[in-house]
Amino acid sequence: MRRSIYLLLIALLLGMAVTESRAVHAATPTPSAWIALTAPEDGQAVQGVVAVVGEAKGGGMQFVELSFAYSSDKTGTWFPLATINPEKGDEFQVEWDTTTITDGEYDLRLTVTYTHDTLTKLVSGVRVRNYTPIETKTPSPTETPHPTQEDSSLVETTVFPSTPTPLPPNPADVGKGDVFNALGVGLAIIGGLFALLGIYTALRKTLR
Repeated sequence: MRRSIYLLLIALLLGMAVTESRAVHAATPTPSAWIALTAPEDGQAVQGVVAVVGEAKGGGMQFVELSFAYSSDKTGTWFPLATINPEKGDEFQVEWDTTTITDGEYDLRLTVTYTHDTLTKLVSGVRVRNYTPIETKTPSPTETPHPTQEDSSLVETTVFPSTPTPLPPNPADVGKGDVFNALGVGLAIIGGLFALLGIYTALRKTLR
C-alpha cells in the first residue's frame, strides 16, 4: 500500500515538472530571433508605389505577414499587405501601391511567427499624400533674449535735457505799432475823402 502511494506521488511530481518545463519553453523566445522595418520611416511622407523594406531572422520561422491600418482607427483593424515566404531569405522588399487608398496617416506592422514565439514591429504615422500637398515644416519663432540683471548696465543710456529750438516769427502776428499805423492811415483816407467832398460841393455852388 505504501509502495503504491509512493509511486503515485512520484508520478504527480514528474507530471508537474513536465508541465513547468513546457511553460518555460513556450515563453522563451526563439534564439537569435530579430525583425525590423527599415523603410519607410515613422512620419515619412510617401506617394505612389512605395518600397517597404524589412528583415526577419531566427530559427523556426513559420509565418511572415506585412499589414497596414489607419493611424486614427481605434478598432485595431489591420489590412493584409503581403505574406512573405520565410524560405526566401532574411531580407525582403514589398511594393505598396498607395494610390489605391485615400490620403491620410497609416501604420505598418510586420508580424513574424516562430515555433515558440511571435514578434511584431511597427512603423507609425506614414503620411500618404497622393492627392493632397505634402506639408512643409514651419520654423518656430526665435525668442529675443532679454538682458539679465548682470547685463543691465550694458543697455543703459544717458538722457540729456532737451533745449527747445526757437521758432521763427509768425508773419500773422499783429503788434501795437502796426495797429496805430493802420489807424492813422485810415483817418488820413477819411479826411481826404471829406476834403474832396467839400471841394466838390463848393464847385457845384459856383457853377450855379
